[in-house]
Amino acid sequence: MVLAIILFIVVVVWLFVTYQSRKRMKFCRWRENRGKDGPQGHYYVCMNCGAETFQTGEKPPSICLRPEEPGAA
Repeated sequence: MVLAIILFIVVVVWLFVTYQSRKRMKFCRWRENRGKDGPQGHYYVCMNCGAETFQTGEKPPSICLRPEEPGAA
């Protein structure tokens, strides 16, 4: 019984951590623009928030790079 309770707690903590890490990427849709690739890496633009970045490797950014709005706390 104790093992089942411990297992349940571990699963709940794992689900919470997974949810929190994915929440930062929830609204980002990255598109690669190969015409702007350069020595910094591959050029990506988020279709939702308009963030732009260069990324080394073949994968798009793993976090939201949304620009901060003026006056946001």
